[in-house]
Amino acid sequence: MNSRSILLGACGLLLTVLMTLPATAQTTRDNVGFTRFAHTAVDVGPIDIYIGANTKPFVTNLKYGDVTDFISLPDTLSGYIARAAGSSADSPPLFKLAWGVKANKSEMITAAGLNSHKAFLLEPMTLVRNNTKGKARVRVYDTVWGGALLNVDTTQGMNFSQNQQYLNPSSDKDVAPGVYDFEVKDGTGKVLSTAPGIKLEADKVYVMLIIGGAAGNPPIKLLPIVNDEEVTRIQFVNKSDKAVDVYIKGDIKPLVVELATGSSTPLTILPSASVTFVVRTAGSTVLDKE
Repeated sequence: MNSRSILLGACGLLLTVLMTLPATAQTTRDNVGFTRFAHTAVDVGPIDIYIGANTKPFVTNLKYGDVTDFISLPDTLSGYIARAAGSSADSPPLFKLAWGVKANKSEMITAAGLNSHKAFLLEPMTLVRNNTKGKARVRVYDTVWGGALLNVDTTQGMNFSQNQQYLNPSSDKDVAPGVYDFEVKDGTGKVLSTAPGIKLEADKVYVMLIIGGAAGNPPIKLLPIVNDEEVTRIQFVNKSDKAVDVYIKGDIKPLVVELATGSSTPLTILPSASVTFVVRTAGSTVLDKE
């Protein structure tokens, strides 16, 4: 979560603030990224994940089907290395990923593929966690190596993914919050897996991982990964010579009412996005001059 103080120096001041850091980041630094790690490789045992030249793993004993919480990482780090869990830092790696931490970005690094086919890898994916506007955001990600193209639907008649390719994420889809019954189907329409009663909540971002073996061992299933929407904490400080109201541009109801000269607001949580604030003399209307 990022905290910012906005100084209101004069009435009529127009402020634009870019809010980017997620709630999972308990820091005010602007040079960190936020990464989750997932293990979907069916024939690879638990793994440790190292980053850069560090001799201690950032993630330990990550098993098939496991997904970590977000980890805050400095953007000076680059290069992910997967090793068998418990092995030494100089042991042969299972895979090396040339990928750097991106400041203010949310990502998921997925261990996928089949080691028996020399196809094990680490695959990065950026997560878009802002501006959900009261919807639930859903993305499908197929990690089943060597299988048929898959479809993900709901019994309520909603399609989330058509002819889903291996490690090719679907587009994000924002839907009304509610309870949905998901189905994973092959190209003929045969249902391979069901995930009934999944509750999609407002302002949450979901990655629906399709995991399992192409031949059904282990069975194909849908693994929902829930991510919070990114938010930023904002504080307004009035340094002008009169009381002011503060609006989010486009809104008719003020966010802050009658902020007196020399006073400040408590920290207010807002969804992360590019937002324009409009300052007006206290008690004026949206039709009055900004």
